[in-house]
Amino acid sequence: MLPVEILAPTAIYGLTIVGSNQDEMLQDLDTVDELRDMAKIQLASYQHKVANSYNKNVHIRTFVVGNLVLRKVHPNTMDANAGKFVDAWEGPYFVDDVMGR
Repeated sequence: MLPVEILAPTAIYGLTIVGSNQDEMLQDLDTVDELRDMAKIQLASYQHKVANSYNKNVHIRTFVVGNLVLRKVHPNTMDANAGKFVDAWEGPYFVDDVMGR
């Protein structure tokens, strides 16, 4: 409470009844579980939408034994003096074994 409200209470503070305030606080305590569940549902819905938009451009590639594949050359495995025109892929390699997807 502000010092000004002690001398002349505002309309909100003046019309507040202690009993009704307690009742409203008890009702808020009763509905907190429902609000928490609704927030969890909204969060799960949001995460599902984000996952769908992220996975929209993912293409599943399956390999079989004997396929020829290329391997990406990462900067930490690249030769330090290679320059900017170095190949980004190395290979081709044969697929010897398929392990899962």
